[in-house]
Amino acid sequence: MACSLVMELHDHDAAMDMMKPFFERTTIAHIRHIEVDPDFDPIRQDKRFQHMLQSAKLRLGIAKA
Repeated sequence: MACSLVMELHDHDAAMDMMKPFFERTTIAHIRHIEVDPDFDPIRQDKRFQHMLQSAKLRLGIAKA
């Protein structure tokens, strides 16, 4: 759904709102997918996206030192 909000509706704020609880509960496999999924390219530089991604990686123990 977040991909559709980003790519089809260009509603980055709604995508961020939707992804917040996802990042709080997601798995390593999903994080790895998000890191390479081109649908998220338009929001990769958004500080909110970067923070959510980094927080999830820290929680999962996969953050780079």
